[in-house]
Amino acid sequence: METGIVQKIIDTNTALVSIVIRGECSNCKAQKTCCDGVSNPTGEIEVKFNDDLKEGDEVNIDIKPQLRILTSIIVFLIPVAFLFAFYFLGFTLFKSEGIATLFSFLGLGISFLLIFVFFKLNKNSKKFVVWATKKM
Repeated sequence: METGIVQKIIDTNTALVSIVIRGECSNCKAQKTCCDGVSNPTGEIEVKFNDDLKEGDEVNIDIKPQLRILTSIIVFLIPVAFLFAFYFLGFTLFKSEGIATLFSFLGLGISFLLIFVFFKLNKNSKKFVVWATKKM
């Protein structure tokens, strides 16, 4: 469970929360994807809430393990799969490593575009909701 501070109330049950980076984050290799770690030691996330929250409140952020696994697969494995698949497609079609390499980068770009569209279309899906509760 993460800890955060409510920065802004967006609507009646949605808030923008800054995640407080803790000590265990300092050794994480993916720290740059959450925050820059130096000038801005927080990451921001949009969360849903049921409690009576106001700006400045400290909250616990509950990100389900299934959501972490699913988003990790989507963000990290899909691009690699597209990279290899498009490389082999390009090599099969043209029998040239140079063109196959260009195809692999095309596949990588397509995967990023598909991931972006996927998350935009599923932004309000219940599967991708992160909840916050007021810290006692």
